[in-house]
Amino acid sequence: MAARVIPFEDNVSAKGISITATDTTPEGCILSTTQNAVTFTNNSGYVIDVNFNPTGIFTNFTLPDPNTGSNVNTQPAPNNIAVNYNVTVNETPPVTNGPFSIQTGTGYMQVVISTIGDQITCAPDEVAIPLGGNLMMSPATSNDRYPVGWGDDGDPFTPPITSVDNTSHTDNPADGTGEFPYEVGGPGPNNIPGGGKVIIQST
Repeated sequence: MAARVIPFEDNVSAKGISITATDTTPEGCILSTTQNAVTFTNNSGYVIDVNFNPTGIFTNFTLPDPNTGSNVNTQPAPNNIAVNYNVTVNETPPVTNGPFSIQTGTGYMQVVISTIGDQITCAPDEVAIPLGGNLMMSPATSNDRYPVGWGDDGDPFTPPITSVDNTSHTDNPADGTGEFPYEVGGPGPNNIPGGGKVIIQST
């Protein structure tokens, strides 16, 4: 009796992101445990450039107009990472959309807080994470302590981010998507506060 052949099933799939002239679908991605790659498809009607922050996780790329060549780019997605990316749509004049967000596992986007002269700066001052994603605020100098205050829409994180504590915090999905502005003060009495916003994106 011949041995029964059991077909091999590949349980790893790529997460698809569709890029249009004005947006991406989805705007924010949290990859499942069976996804180890991301496939970007250009549906904008124009040549697009995609650039990532931080660098070194995904490779920046250009995709041609869907009518003139291959409009798909698939890249591996390592475990426990988070990135933002911007899409430049090369219409006339070019338009840049984003940031958009990708996260795998326990990865987190990071905002670094520093003092230049008397001015407190947040880099990047605009950061995107997926709904339910993670964010860390870190001081550029380890002994600096900065309080964090949130705007009228409040603090979307659990536990709340009340200081620059070098700890990953998770977005509370019940707070929904949107933009959450914040202000960073201290550590010295003469410092000029800095700030930015966290964009929580639909998945």
